Amino acid sequence: MTSRLALVLLTALVGALMLGAVPAQEGSDPEAYLPYLFAAFALTWVAFFAYLFFIASKERALRQEMEALRRALEEREEKSASPRDE
Repeated sequence: MTSRLALVLLTALVGALMLGAVPAQEGSDPEAYLPYLFAAFALTWVAFFAYLFFIASKERALRQEMEALRRALEEREEKSASPRDE
């Protein structure tokens, strides 16, 4: 949880720094800021997909663990049911 929050805050900070890196001047060309906007946009998407990959890998691991626990429980129930039948 802490690493995700740190990643989000870092992305926001870098984006803010990039957008504020060039001081605004009256009469300046607005297109001069496009590279900074693109960099912040790209960083945000990279962070989003990194987070998505992290969540997907955790979900996959949890599903595998749940399946292993389910199999172990079924085996345990079968073992405990077998001696009673004999």
